[in-house]
Amino acid sequence: MDLNKGCLREIYIAAFYIKTTGEHKLA
Repeated sequence: MDLNKGCLREIYIAAFYIKTTGEHKLA
């Protein structure tokens, strides 16, 4: 359960990071 939670957290952070960099690249 903890491992799954950490995995989801990593994916969420990665998606947020990609979204932020994508916005910066567009801007």
